[in-house]
Parts: sequence; structure tokens; C-alpha cells
Amino acid sequence: MHAFIYESGSLIWILLLVVISIILQLLLLRWAMRVNDMIFYLDKINEKLFHLLEEKKKENKEDK
Repeated sequence: MHAFIYESGSLIWILLLVVISIILQLLLLRWAMRVNDMIFYLDKINEKLFHLLEEKKKENKEDK
């Protein structure tokens, strides 16, 4: 009987560790997806700024 209690107690710890690891993996995945979204939006802003800079260079060449 004592061995069964010990085994069930260790089983609870193993299940608890599995649940905690799954939660941590989900949090890391969510964080990674959020960073990916930020990079996407920063890339779009960079493209817009690059196009504006190119237009400004063209206007400066036309003015001269």
C-alpha cells in the first residue's frame, strides 16, 4: 500500500510538470508570434519610409 501511495504521488508530480511545461511552451509560442507580428509591422513601416525617401530624392532631382 505504501508503494502505491508513493507511485501515485510521483505520478501527480509528473503530470504537474507536464502541465507546467505545456503552459510554458504555449506562453513562449504566444510571445514568439507577438514578436513576429511586431517585425512584420516594422518591416511595413520601413517599406513606406523607404518609398517616401525615394520620392523625396526624385523631387529633389526634378527641382534642380
